[in-house]
Amino acid sequence: MPSLKDVAMKYFSGGLTSSDMVQSTSVVELSDDNQLYYERLGLQSGADTCQDDVVLAYRKLVRTAHPDRGGDPMVFYEINKAYAVLRDPSSRELYDKYGERWVDMRDMDEEKK
Repeated sequence: MPSLKDVAMKYFSGGLTSSDMVQSTSVVELSDDNQLYYERLGLQSGADTCQDDVVLAYRKLVRTAHPDRGGDPMVFYEINKAYAVLRDPSSRELYDKYGERWVDMRDMDEEKK
């Protein structure tokens, strides 16, 4: 089975379309580490990091990390994943509390409603 990096490289280089991708049977372990996404954006974690800091850090990083500018597609993917979580206040709050397992907690909250 190809690695995630190989699939991402092929996808971001235009050699693979979303319809060509298959579902992976492997399970990815989620981390309790709630610092990882902040580190990916080069930020200090916690309440002292404001929303504008997240946006500015993201914009600065994607300029150099974008695959069209010679950046690594996996790094670009990880930066975007971190930004997608940290830019949304409710997702960010859950991430700060549970780490990458915030998705599980969000799903549990939606099931209770």
